Amino acid sequence: MTGRIVVYRVDRGYGFIETGAGGAQVFLHCGQFRLAIRRGDFTGRWIQFDEVQTPRGPRAVHVRLLDDPEPPEAVEEAGQA
Repeated sequence: MTGRIVVYRVDRGYGFIETGAGGAQVFLHCGQFRLAIRRGDFTGRWIQFDEVQTPRGPRAVHVRLLDDPEPPEAVEEAGQA
């Protein structure tokens, strides 16, 4: 699944992802990033992740930053033109 980080609190180590599916935002904890990239501000970045359901709502696991800052849909459409 892909989504965009809409809020990331570096000082708190968590944030929220918007998937564009119209559902609830997905919780993101810094523990899901590799250690080397946990301290950056990732607001606005596109990521790939797996979503799991928890008692407190959806949570992102196996998070990977995407290299391209454009939304994945825009990249796919540009390649088809």
